[in-house]
Amino acid sequence: MIDNALLFIKKHIGSELKTRIGVNEGDVVIDSINKEGSSDNLLITLINIEEEKYYKEQNHYIKNDSDVPGFKIVNPEIKLNLYVLFSAQNKTYSEALKQVSHIITIFQGKNIFEKEDFAKYPEIKDLESLIVELYSLTLEQNNNLWQTLGSKLVPSVLYKVKLISMQDNKKLSEAGEVRGIGFDIKHKS
Repeated sequence: MIDNALLFIKKHIGSELKTRIGVNEGDVVIDSINKEGSSDNLLITLINIEEEKYYKEQNHYIKNDSDVPGFKIVNPEIKLNLYVLFSAQNKTYSEALKQVSHIITIFQGKNIFEKEDFAKYPEIKDLESLIVELYSLTLEQNNNLWQTLGSKLVPSVLYKVKLISMQDNKKLSEAGEVRGIGFDIKHKS
């Protein structure tokens, strides 16, 4: 799922940058930060993964297929937020700034993606929706990030990509068929 989300973002950004400023779609790459800084690409790097607890589903029961009565017990799906860094590793600083500016403009124009957006790319499977939000770091956090990455500071922007849903459909057990819910109320006289 994570790979599909990043692949979609790569394809979307590559297509938009080709249209807007003529960047070759092959120059948009999913990769770790190059410590030498010699790459001439726009890098998409996964920085962090966190669980989205606000939308955590509590339901452990999923209805069986239509021909089998009852429910199966499964662990609820997990929803993830991805922190994705876009860094322009260009040889010219002005070109790098231009690319980062266009990334911000692209996601400002459209930051919610749904099934019809994913359908443009047949290799993208099982994504329901993505919400892309600008994630701002303080100067100290930004400095710490680049020190951790072990690279020199280059023009970049960090985004939070929300609500990647992951579910292993392996059942834990059969719950049987639920036919009704009964209450036993005793009256006191």
